[in-house]
Amino acid sequence: MDEEEIWFNGINTPWHHFDDFGNEFDSAWWKAEFQLYADNNINLARVWVHCSGKYNPEVNDEGFIIGAGNDFWEHFDGLVTIARTKGIYLLPSLWSFDMTHQKYPGHQRYRQLVNDPKKIQSYIDNVLVPLVKRYTDEPCILGWEICNEPEWMFEDPDKGNFTVETVQTFHAMLASAIHKNCTKPVTTGSAAIKWNSEKYRYPGQVSGNLWSDEALQAVYSDTNAYFDFYQIHWYPWQTQWMSSPYQMSIKEYQIDEKPVLIGESQGMDQCDQYICQTLQEMYENAYKNGYAGLCAWKTPQNDGCGIFENIATATNSFYKNHPELIKLNKSPIHELYCQ
Repeated sequence: MDEEEIWFNGINTPWHHFDDFGNEFDSAWWKAEFQLYADNNINLARVWVHCSGKYNPEVNDEGFIIGAGNDFWEHFDGLVTIARTKGIYLLPSLWSFDMTHQKYPGHQRYRQLVNDPKKIQSYIDNVLVPLVKRYTDEPCILGWEICNEPEWMFEDPDKGNFTVETVQTFHAMLASAIHKNCTKPVTTGSAAIKWNSEKYRYPGQVSGNLWSDEALQAVYSDTNAYFDFYQIHWYPWQTQWMSSPYQMSIKEYQIDEKPVLIGESQGMDQCDQYICQTLQEMYENAYKNGYAGLCAWKTPQNDGCGIFENIATATNSFYKNHPELIKLNKSPIHELYCQ
């Protein structure tokens, strides 16, 4: 291909207050935040959209999605404008397992939605399709992530205790709709490599590549039901059993048939009996191991898994070593496929 290679020197900006869109979207905060990214050679921000689902989307008494609300559209337009102005790519993560978590008041309506293809279709028709069509030509939108760590929705009873096939069908329906209505690539935010690689398929366990084209199309017979790139998450609890993307390449993980983004990862150094690397080394090793980019985790509330200052040190170090790879948004994104 003719496009230039790009590395996504990324960061997680999941929220400001949590449930920002349709609620409290502080434009000044987001502008200042994205200016920090531009100043520190960060070119991708992963942002959560619905979060707990408290303020968007809009749900009627029967549990069908009827829209997102004027405030939602105004706020999301504001985010896109800020990202475009600052030159930062966006990876919006639409759903999260939080939406079906029993600690949030709306969890029952979203559990009913995921379990009912007719209700899923109402979300597709009244929120998803208008959203992706609105931004199909927007240069700063890297693509669409369907869900943050959806595996917890079938692993944990307090997050819905769904069947695997139900969660896969939800993804397949949304992926198909996105592909039919816009030009952007599609992914989901897999919580651990054991759910995104055949290397970790174990008898009697829910494991293996649950997000392959074959897996999605087995539950929803539509050739548009596929992901354009994989996205894996890593935290230190995984390394004992699954190593890490800073130690294993996409080929060694057997996921090299598509580009792979490390969409969420601890935003600090780690040194234990399984891995001992600085965050700077993690960014560097992720690139060497064939990943398309890395978005380290942090929140404004500092949940103990990363802070901006540590991440900025790593992104600036990577830029110093590879300035030609760090490009700000300038055209519809095709570079992801060219590593």
